[in-house]
Amino acid sequence: MSLPTVSADDTDGDGVDDAQDDFPNDPCASKDTDGDGMPDSVMTNCGNAGVVAYTSFEDPFTISSVKYTDTGNQSVDRYLWNNVNEPHVEHTQTTGSEMGFTLYYESNGGVGLTDGDYFGTINYTGTVGNFTDGNNGYQMSDVDGITTLALDDGSYKKPTGNQQIISSYDL
Repeated sequence: MSLPTVSADDTDGDGVDDAQDDFPNDPCASKDTDGDGMPDSVMTNCGNAGVVAYTSFEDPFTISSVKYTDTGNQSVDRYLWNNVNEPHVEHTQTTGSEMGFTLYYESNGGVGLTDGDYFGTINYTGTVGNFTDGNNGYQMSDVDGITTLALDDGSYKKPTGNQQIISSYDL
């Protein structure tokens, strides 16, 4: 009779040995068969316990089929701000649940967003079919410059070990 090999390396305590666990520091996930960095499934009873911060663009003002028009100087690098009755390109966290975000524009000599472009929070799904979470997303099209969408920092302190950060965005 041969004895089974017992492994004591299960850092996250999910019952899957670290050698076979694609997410050894995440007790809610263990497999990533397609290699996209996202778990194939989330284990039962994990819920949102591992979620540190998120946005599905549900909090900001959202409108469909309306263009955002930058009213500033197209040749100046700067943060862009929201306009009345246009999709929001910036959001300050107000509810304590969804992350805020900012949009920074860098000129490359083009007209930027001063000519009106489909940009910012939307609920129009004609191009994508649906969003992975919620009814809204963030659209970026025809930039004519360089833009950086930055989400607020999410922080989490874990007493020991490392943490797995998984991000998913509908942009």
